[in-house]
Amino acid sequence: MILFGNKIKNNLEKLFFILAAVILLYLIQSRNALLFFINLILLNTLIRYFGLKFSLIIYGCIYIILPILIINIYFDEVDILLSNRLSIWLQGSEFSLLGRFMDISIQSNAELLKYKFHIDNFYLEFIIEAGLIAFIFLILCLFYIGYKIRYVKINGYRIISFYISFLIYCFFDAGMFSSGNFLNVFVWSVVIFALRNTKTS
Repeated sequence: MILFGNKIKNNLEKLFFILAAVILLYLIQSRNALLFFINLILLNTLIRYFGLKFSLIIYGCIYIILPILIINIYFDEVDILLSNRLSIWLQGSEFSLLGRFMDISIQSNAELLKYKFHIDNFYLEFIIEAGLIAFIFLILCLFYIGYKIRYVKINGYRIISFYISFLIYCFFDAGMFSSGNFLNVFVWSVVIFALRNTKTS
């Protein structure tokens, strides 16, 4: 919130803020939160100096091409680093057009309350639970939002870098729209504000 709420006057203050935020995120032992913050600063810097298109190409290499190569070579090591998430994701990968909602036979409300599917990856959970059709619709909506806010700035920061960082964050977290997570509420509040100010240069 400080990042968007106050004007950071010079590079020394900006460096101090970044170091303090990184230390704080490390101390709370949240790899996902630290990843979100690093992506926000890195992507915003890349967009500022190289433009959005080139920055997206770089991020495509970092988060698509490079991970595929590394996982193919060091699967076990990466799996351990990610707390066995890769193994869990592969075990739960059962895709269908309409998802599990149409396949689960619920005998009572009690059984419905017992049912829970959780693999710490919002996209995989959504595609498995809701199906391919709903997942494609979701991706189109997310792309449309990104397209609409691509030029919006708050306090010198491009909101698209904030938005993309959150989308990457959701790859390692189960919730994108959960109101129980403060980060989700804050991100969507900023995105909604950006959508209402899409003419801001």
